Amino acid sequence: MSSRQKKRLRAVRMLLSYQQAGDFEFRTPRVERTYDGETGQLILQFFQHERMIGRSEKTIECRQIALYHFNQYLTGHSLGFPDLDIDAIEGFFKAMDYSLSARHTCANHLRQLFHYLYDYGYTPTDYALFI
Repeated sequence: MSSRQKKRLRAVRMLLSYQQAGDFEFRTPRVERTYDGETGQLILQFFQHERMIGRSEKTIECRQIALYHFNQYLTGHSLGFPDLDIDAIEGFFKAMDYSLSARHTCANHLRQLFHYLYDYGYTPTDYALFI
């Protein structure tokens, strides 16, 4: 998106907030992510676990972004955690078309999720071996 388009979008957002609330909203709107299905519920449990063990909110926020896309991929392809294999994970990375560094970061988030799922008995195999 060009700089000019960003400015126009911001102006439209400000106008809409003024029309709705009678006041200008100068902040960026909050993004609401929903995690659908059984995989989404397990991912949400993983985030709760991360908070309980003291992970920073910034780390959890980064994981939320990466795992949201992973959950979307799984639900879009009618896959659950028991259906995962190396081909499904590689398919996710190809679909996202990540750069090498982004792929590495996302793989780290997935690895932590897979360790959690295996350690707490949600999956029979530690899928982190596939990454």
